[in-house]
Amino acid sequence: MSLDLKEKFYGCLFGGAIGDALGLGTEFMMPNEISRRYPDGLHDYSQIIRDAHRSQWDCGDYTNDTEIVVRMIGKICDSGRIDVRDFATALHEWYLTNPVDIVPQVRWVVGQADYLEDPIAVANRVWLQMGRHNASNEALQRAILCGLWEREDLGQRVEEICRITHPDTRCIAASTVIAHIANALLLEDRVLPRDEMLQIADNIDRRVRPYIEMTDTTDISDLELADPDTLWYVRKSMASAIWALRHTESPAEAIEAVIMAGGDADTNGALALNLVGMRDGYQALPRHLVDGLLQKSVLDETAARFYPILERHIGNTAH
Repeated sequence: MSLDLKEKFYGCLFGGAIGDALGLGTEFMMPNEISRRYPDGLHDYSQIIRDAHRSQWDCGDYTNDTEIVVRMIGKICDSGRIDVRDFATALHEWYLTNPVDIVPQVRWVVGQADYLEDPIAVANRVWLQMGRHNASNEALQRAILCGLWEREDLGQRVEEICRITHPDTRCIAASTVIAHIANALLLEDRVLPRDEMLQIADNIDRRVRPYIEMTDTTDISDLELADPDTLWYVRKSMASAIWALRHTESPAEAIEAVIMAGGDADTNGALALNLVGMRDGYQALPRHLVDGLLQKSVLDETAARFYPILERHIGNTAH
């Protein structure tokens, strides 16, 4: 039985926030440390250890991954469209709050004096100055929003939105794959077949292919998500979400597997639960994790404002 649009959207938004907030508990940890800190698993926000990193947030609070999504949804509500400059403005406004979890590349890009004049050109300039080697995962949640909203020009829109901070084609390819997965879940009630994912990636950057192929494994440890040299890779986060979609049967199973693998666990958890939450619906999310979100009221307001706009938009573009 297919889920209705509201179940899928709410499952995506709240699922992502849960994955983000609970994933913070193992972010940047290696599996052996996770096993020591959480010998019975991590199932509730109250279990999150209060070390120097995690004590920057209260238990149950989400991090930058969800904060940026909420801000960008607000821009879509204001304008009725996904717009490059609107999303760049949302990033800049967030940057001005001096968040503790803004990564160096995004800080460098968004903090440029001329960023809002031409965000894509500025991001490309910074990327060149950085040696063209950085392909991190910060643009992937934006890809989810593109997948929810766009129909005809999905690939082009994802590329533009990715390029406001991450012009590397590995980022664009991984983001485009994620956007198409989200789009298929929302509009077609199907999990995009692996071969379609590979074709989408190959059309942009074949270096993404091996990470999609890695998701054939039934053991998430094979993805080596906690490897300190690659944990921030956009391809690793993409792979963790695809793996969860392919190999887990519920949001609870997905979040446990992904966050207990360590690495960039809040981002990986958020992206995995965006997709699995959309597949299984809002009612399938663990209720104590939904209700325990510190900013649940913000998410409630965001969802209530955006959903009627999304529903109307999808209805209009279907004709």
